[in-house]
Parts: sequence; C-alpha cells; structure tokens
Amino acid sequence: MNKRGDIHSISVALEPGLPDDILFTRAAEKVSLDILRTLTGECVLNGMTVTVALAGDSLRLTVPGQPQYELVPTRGLAFDVKGMAGFSVEFKKDDTGKVTEAVFHQPNGVFTATRK
Repeated sequence: MNKRGDIHSISVALEPGLPDDILFTRAAEKVSLDILRTLTGECVLNGMTVTVALAGDSLRLTVPGQPQYELVPTRGLAFDVKGMAGFSVEFKKDDTGKVTEAVFHQPNGVFTATRK
C-alpha cells in the first residue's frame, strides 16, 4: 500500500502445499495519448512556471532548476514521479473537462499549481 492508500500488491496462501504464497500485483494503468495530450501545458506553482509535455507515450515534468521527470500513471489523472518516492501529481479538470490545476503531493506537503 502506498501513502495514498492504494494497494499495489497482495499475497495469499491459497494452496497449503505450495511453498510460496500467490502474489497479485496491480498492473500499471494505461492512459490514452488523447488524454495525455489534454494534460500537457504550463502551470504556475509558487510563482514559477512548471511544464508538462508529451514525450512519446508518456508525460514529462519540467521544474526550473531541476532535471526532467517522467510521470507514471497510477489511477485516473494521478501520476507518480518516477524515481522520486512520495512525489506525485494529480491533474484536476473543471466541469467542461478542461485541466485547471495540477496538485503536487510531496513528503513536505501538498502544493497546487494553476494552469496558465
């Protein structure tokens, strides 16, 4: 289970004669290119501009002064930052389906970026 309460895997002993438990692991969620395209753009976070861009079939996050990060889909419009435990981004849409915010979850807090 991660810090958001999502269960990633579970193991169970279904057969008493088997030496190992049976392990079920959640498959990575697939997000269509059409949806990924709607998430690209610039957001303002604490006065700086962060950029989300499409690179092949995945999203990349660029924060000024930091390396570029790959975003890995987890559920719906939520993505983990690859290689950064405890860091994730969730995109929020308005009633019309337009992305209005990117909510950054970090070990030191939750920060909301507004779409430019």
